[in-house]
Amino acid sequence: MSFLSALKSGPIAEGGTTVIETNIGGVDYRIHAFENVGNDTLTLNKSTNVDVLIVAGGGGAGVSDSGGGGAGGVQFVQNLSVSSGTYNVSVGDGGAGGTGGFSSNQQPGEDSSVFGITSVGGGEGGDSNGGSGGAGGGGRAGSNGGNNGSGGSGISGQGFRGGDGYPSSNNSRSGGGGGGASERGENGGSYNPGDGGDGLSFSSEFGTQFGENGVFGGGGGSGQRTGSGPQRFGSGGSGGGGDGTIDAVDGEDGAPNTGGGGGGGGNGDISGGDGGSGIVLIRYEI
Repeated sequence: MSFLSALKSGPIAEGGTTVIETNIGGVDYRIHAFENVGNDTLTLNKSTNVDVLIVAGGGGAGVSDSGGGGAGGVQFVQNLSVSSGTYNVSVGDGGAGGTGGFSSNQQPGEDSSVFGITSVGGGEGGDSNGGSGGAGGGGRAGSNGGNNGSGGSGISGQGFRGGDGYPSSNNSRSGGGGGGASERGENGGSYNPGDGGDGLSFSSEFGTQFGENGVFGGGGGSGQRTGSGPQRFGSGGSGGGGDGTIDAVDGEDGAPNTGGGGGGGGNGDISGGDGGSGIVLIRYEI
């Protein structure tokens, strides 16, 4: 059906922050994007088959050599048969990063859902072990001979586990990166904070207008404290993961509407990055 004939016959569905019509792979689609955090509705005026991408909010990161936040869960469901009616759509916010030293107050991301399908928010970066979620948060480095934190677990089909922290009695200790939608977060190493796991690309299904050029669910990188050795931070994974930082600098936030995890902060009384908010994308042929 052409764009013109689709407009003449009336819209198949109504709702969303942004509605676009585009040709992908020689097929005309209408895409409804739900980008605002909170609850909304989609009204289907007739039964149809849809493809839906559900991205939850990313987890917040810890401070200093704590872990990066895990990505929000990512699920893509194709050719789902949906009856006419009004459906609730929920978009999860990213979790807040840790503040005020090692206060353990970083938060996991919030869930996103539609059509009875729920993607789970990303796990928070650990001040000990990383939190579990859609993708797991990275673990904190061990200090003064203490045990390092393990990365939190992800959910099969939504994301991967976070990286483990690196134990050390000096400033070479490093946290693990947050898990991403396509791979686990990197373990911390000696003077080597873990990178966040990469996300998944859906540019072939929804184009590059949404997410980070069509990529969603990147894990947050771990931060690094000041030391005498090499200085680096963990990079956020592709798909909106926030970078960790060095020294007394707040971690980078995950990108909005990507589900990216927050980046770990540097050393001192500073903050870990917040997780990025999620998104719900629904498309159908026109």
